[in-house]
Amino acid sequence: MLKSPKSGIKNLLKPVFPFTGRGTAFFFLSAGIITAGFLRMDLASLLWGSAFLIISVYSLIGNHIGKNLIRHFVLSKPDNINISFPSNGSFPGEKMNIRLQVEIPGFMLPGFTVSFVFKMYFPERNPLVFKTGLKRGRNELFLSEKVLYRGIYKSRSASIIYRDFLKFTESKTEISVPESLIVFPALSEKPVMVQHSEDGGDSSRYSAHKKRSNELLEVRKYFPGDDVRKLNWKLFAHTGELFLRIGEETPPPQSEFLLILDSGLTPVLPKELRPDYLDSLVEACGSHILHYLYKGFEVFFLCNNRREAVRIDPEKSTEILTLLSGIVWHDNPDKINLPSRKKMNAAVFTSPGSSALGGYVKAVTERNWPLNIYFKDLFLPEAPERGLRDFIFRTDNRKLHYDPEKTAEVFKTALNDDINRYGKVPGRKVKIGRL
Repeated sequence: MLKSPKSGIKNLLKPVFPFTGRGTAFFFLSAGIITAGFLRMDLASLLWGSAFLIISVYSLIGNHIGKNLIRHFVLSKPDNINISFPSNGSFPGEKMNIRLQVEIPGFMLPGFTVSFVFKMYFPERNPLVFKTGLKRGRNELFLSEKVLYRGIYKSRSASIIYRDFLKFTESKTEISVPESLIVFPALSEKPVMVQHSEDGGDSSRYSAHKKRSNELLEVRKYFPGDDVRKLNWKLFAHTGELFLRIGEETPPPQSEFLLILDSGLTPVLPKELRPDYLDSLVEACGSHILHYLYKGFEVFFLCNNRREAVRIDPEKSTEILTLLSGIVWHDNPDKINLPSRKKMNAAVFTSPGSSALGGYVKAVTERNWPLNIYFKDLFLPEAPERGLRDFIFRTDNRKLHYDPEKTAEVFKTALNDDINRYGKVPGRKVKIGRL
């Protein structure tokens, strides 16, 4: 992308004149007052203008001195800054903590402050921002930020910001920090209720026959080599540790399941609704994965992020959670490679109008596998009432930029079109449901 000449000149001048918008206005105001004083021969204007100009010049010179000291002091020794990240992932609603150790020069000009800002990004979500003020000398701090949404948040650099108290000047020292933080999706062992469409074709019928003994079911810690089909997933969801159900007899799996998460970009969703809709689709698919594992089935998983289906290993539950965390929208899905199996039960979790759904349906039905297609319903958030503050300051960040009624109508039309397209083809063993 080509930069405009205006932005190019601004980037060239910024290192030399690190004025903020406020500082630039103050500098020109000072120059204007001095000019007016000369023209009018007004001593008071000359004195006030000179005082303002001295403040601007002091901020400019002091910013250059402090910026160069910090860059030399921090970047010259790798041990002067250390950022530690949690090794385990977290879930939405939990706090993510990072540990910061940094040493700042003991000498700073009066009237200047130093702060640390670290941002991590995930597509279509607001960044995670960790920031704090720094004091002179050694700083050892824990920075906390509450994570609200799943994702694999990544960063490239952190910034040490040097500015004056009046915020007339500001300089950034960039530090390379290529790190990532994982926020797992919130899954439930109980899958989302499915409403089946009457227009769908024949579907496969399957059931897991389990025989429970008359003994009271208990649990014990899982040890390598135990039957993974007896894992208590509900207890794992609460404790994060693997436990085995005792007193339950589980037969060998009777079926193999292929669960496909289709994140092909759909035009029926406004940009504002895409992140939440995809999260709900991921959670629905992930909950079904846990459900089938609990039933003792062998489960394979395929998504737009991967070309090959992966077999779900209950002993490595973190791997599937990580895979679900990184799901993003795709406008050009990759080639579909299904597992080399003679017969499987397939289920596609998708959205109406998906750019990849046709390819998945074709690939599965060509193998004559039974197929379930699950469409995620649309839930429109209510528009919040705009208060007096919004009216006064004209802030539009709470305003919906789409028409809810029109969006619901477009979504319904696309859903009906897909149901008619995929559910009424003779000979296809397809059943359609809504989540």
